[in-house]
Amino acid sequence: MSRYKPRFLHVEEESVLMESLERELPYMRPLVRAALLTGLRSKELIALYRSDLDFSRHLIFVRGAKWK
Repeated sequence: MSRYKPRFLHVEEESVLMESLERELPYMRPLVRAALLTGLRSKELIALYRSDLDFSRHLIFVRGAKWK
């Protein structure tokens, strides 16, 4: 059994993060936003191809995801 307890950002923390990214690393903002909205791991996000996104059905196909 894992001792890791997931932590989620509060709305205020998310706002501060996004504002900071806008100032410091604006090119990272879409990736961080996608991570916050989907819960995908960083490797899963980085491995995505355009063909993995189905905008008409609002789906993301995740390759090689590990399910427990």
